[in-house]
Amino acid sequence: DIVDLALQHYGLPLYVRHAIVHNDYLVNHYTQLGVQFVENLDEIPIGSRVILSAHGSAPEVYAEARARQLDVLDATCPLVRKVHMEAKKMARRRMQIILIGHRGHQEFVGTKGYIPESLCHVVETDADIDALNLDPNQPIGVLTQTTLSVSDTRRLIDKIKQRYPTLTLPPEKDICYATQNRQDAILDLVKTCDVILVCGSKNSSNTTRLYELAKEQGRPAYMLESAQEFTDVMIADAAHVGISSGASVPQILVTQLVNQIGRA
Repeated sequence: DIVDLALQHYGLPLYVRHAIVHNDYLVNHYTQLGVQFVENLDEIPIGSRVILSAHGSAPEVYAEARARQLDVLDATCPLVRKVHMEAKKMARRRMQIILIGHRGHQEFVGTKGYIPESLCHVVETDADIDALNLDPNQPIGVLTQTTLSVSDTRRLIDKIKQRYPTLTLPPEKDICYATQNRQDAILDLVKTCDVILVCGSKNSSNTTRLYELAKEQGRPAYMLESAQEFTDVMIADAAHVGISSGASVPQILVTQLVNQIGRA
């Protein structure tokens, strides 16, 4: 919506740092309209207008934008912003902060930027928990990427609690409600459906979690970037087909897939 409004109100040129959301259809759509996507602010002419993506940005990104005199439109998701605020509060208290997420994911990189290096302890796997060496006499806090698997995150936190029972836990609502609702829906779909089709891009963390969750529940699952990737073979032996989509997938892609299956 912010990209649409910026195009209507300001027009071109318009830059976006990183994909506005992790969905190739939307990025291609806006690229065709003339929006330019970049990974680094030094690719943008001084004084230009830039939208910062929904995944959130580290403090140094805002500092660089000011230095380049860029007109910033901030599209950071409010739930991600909330985690940033929690990170700053924990850092002010000099807490040892365990950050659960996927190294390299844009949201993870942004949140990590609000935590001093000396206080930050990254956990992505069980092995990372085993390698933790925190002072149990000092306060310990946990923060999470908002688009993680709810069940995986809960399991990792439970394991951390076994070693550090006094840690401060993140609010349940730190997991994106759009992500959690879809994961809950997948668990319902697998009860009655023979195969699960998930619409979304492979670089989308929350879309990947939906696909993995269906597979974990023992159902054949396919991740489709578009309806054109659908083949009859995917549902050849299925009486009931379940369809889900990543949190940033436009409805038109789901509709196109439903129509494609109807013609199969």
